[in-house]
Amino acid sequence: MDETVVSYLNDLPLNIKMNFNMERGIGEKVLLRAVAYRLGLKKTSMHLKRAIQFGSRIAKLENRKEKASDKAVR
Repeated sequence: MDETVVSYLNDLPLNIKMNFNMERGIGEKVLLRAVAYRLGLKKTSMHLKRAIQFGSRIAKLENRKEKASDKAVR
């Protein structure tokens, strides 16, 4: 994201950016979800938040036997 956008969002009160009274997948990052929805990204705006390695599906490409505490085989 553009630094100006990130700075602006950081300055906003938390209750504008999130609504934890809403169900999971909607309440987190509610402001960004609303913008995505208005831009026509309706399905994307409803995706659940997840860690980047799972969101990008990179974990599926990795050796499944590895654990965080292990040294990488590669």
